[in-house]
Amino acid sequence: MEEQRRFDWDDTIENEEGQFTIFEPGIYKFTVTKFERTRYPGGEKIPACNCADLELEITDEIGRTTTVLERLFLIEKMEWKLCQFFTSVGLRKKGEKFRMQFDKILGRSGMAKVIVNRYKNKQTGADRENNKIDTYLDPEEHPIPAPKPAQNSWTAGKW
Repeated sequence: MEEQRRFDWDDTIENEEGQFTIFEPGIYKFTVTKFERTRYPGGEKIPACNCADLELEITDEIGRTTTVLERLFLIEKMEWKLCQFFTSVGLRKKGEKFRMQFDKILGRSGMAKVIVNRYKNKQTGADRENNKIDTYLDPEEHPIPAPKPAQNSWTAGKW
């Protein structure tokens, strides 16, 4: 986990923007870095239900990372996304009946189609954007690429 500065109660703060990097839409590797069991109180489109709140570290082809926050609703309407997720992280085979195993997802990786989500901030009305998972991908069709070998920045015999 990335080291974070911890503030004291009376520290001075100034960064209003946050540090999320927005990646272009595309297919990226993700790793589950945080999982929390929560409860959604219900709303206009989704009834009250259990949720899996995830933090996914997304990595691009040159090794940069960003974090995507994902909420998986445990309802029938979203069963397709739950199946995609568990298939992507290698715990389920496509087409198989599967008992969800959230206790095994931390540290697991998969591939996903990532999009840019544009929205209005509800408090300020400002236009904002973040990355969002559109689709989790089957590892048989989209295997996780092997890490690229480190490039030496020096050549033997040259200064």
